[in-house]
Amino acid sequence: MPFYDGTHEKSKDLERLLKQYMPSVGPTDYEETELLRAANRLMYDWYNNGWNGNNKTGELAFLHEYGCFTRISFEDLALGLGEKFEDYMDNELEDIIDHVIKVEEDGELTPLDSDPISELSLSSLEWDDLQKNLEDEEASVEDYKDFMDDEDFDYNDDDE
Repeated sequence: MPFYDGTHEKSKDLERLLKQYMPSVGPTDYEETELLRAANRLMYDWYNNGWNGNNKTGELAFLHEYGCFTRISFEDLALGLGEKFEDYMDNELEDIIDHVIKVEEDGELTPLDSDPISELSLSSLEWDDLQKNLEDEEASVEDYKDFMDDEDFDYNDDDE
C-alpha cells in the first residue's frame, strides 16, 4: 500500500494527477486519466474493503482493454483474491502513472466522451450471478472433499 501511505517514490505524482484530472464524481476527460481513475478505484477498494463483493468489473474491463491489470480476473474480484496481486497492482499503477505523465508532457491526452467504466460493468444481476456461481463451485469442491474424506466411504465397495 505504499502509494496510499505516501511512501512510494511516485506517490506525489499520483497525488498531483488525481488532483488535476479526477472529478469528485464521474469519469475523467481523457482516456489516459481514466486508466488512472480505474486503477485507483480498483486498488482503493482492495485496500479498504478487500474487494468484499464490490462490483469493480467496469474498472477491470477498462484496464484490460488497455493491457493493464490483465493477471486479475473477474473471478479474482468476486472471490476477493487481491492479496496475491498487491505488488502486481502497485507495479501496474506505476506504469500507468508514467504513461499519463508522458502523454501529458507530449500534449497528447485523448479526449473521452463517455463513461467507459459504467458501460463495461457487469449489471448487478450479472455480478450477483457470478458470485453465486463461484460460491456454488467452491461449495461443490468442498462437498466432494468432505465426501472423499468420509471414513465410512469404501472405495472398493462392489454391489455385486
